[in-house]
Amino acid sequence: MAPSDGVRSVKIGADERTGWSSERPRRASSGSGRPPRPAGRALPVPASDTLTFPSGGVVVFTGADAPAIHRLVARLLPRPALISYDVLARAVAEKVPSEQVGEVTLRLVGKRIAERQAEGQATVIETGELSAELRSGLAALADRRAGAHLVVLDSGRKAVGDEERFEALRAIVTGARSGEIGAEGFSTAMVLGRVDLDKVTGIEFIQRRR
Repeated sequence: MAPSDGVRSVKIGADERTGWSSERPRRASSGSGRPPRPAGRALPVPASDTLTFPSGGVVVFTGADAPAIHRLVARLLPRPALISYDVLARAVAEKVPSEQVGEVTLRLVGKRIAERQAEGQATVIETGELSAELRSGLAALADRRAGAHLVVLDSGRKAVGDEERFEALRAIVTGARSGEIGAEGFSTAMVLGRVDLDKVTGIEFIQRRR
């Protein structure tokens, strides 16, 4: 990127850089664990009190109710290893032409993911943007071994005032539950309904067995 394009002045804020993490080695479970992921599809994972993902992976929290997504992730990660895609995109929009915002924002996100992957740490991204193009772009940034993982907040019709956004949300939820959203590059997919929110008490990242 040329120094004159002004993008170098865009920075990820401290609250998005510094991260709390429970990443630590785990003994291999004696049980069967998760079933193998079907080829070309995401493995649908049921909601639980503790959401578990591999160290070094990319976890995308999305949904039509952006404030609810932020409250959830902030509660799970008091000092989150978090990137708010929407906040970063707004900052980028102040520096570059509108047609470049998506590309530049994704590039900055990729840089941060690469930094955390080098440390063996996962990256959590939150966004209220519902486009398949963005989800595919984020999933493509993940380390192939740790994978990309999608968590969808199914907030329900009353929480989504816009009919078009509600229909987009329904398509994501359907794809996550069927596993078809794996075509976007996700290894696993989880749907959280509003009744699940209070049940989720933590998030942790574990090292994959080598």
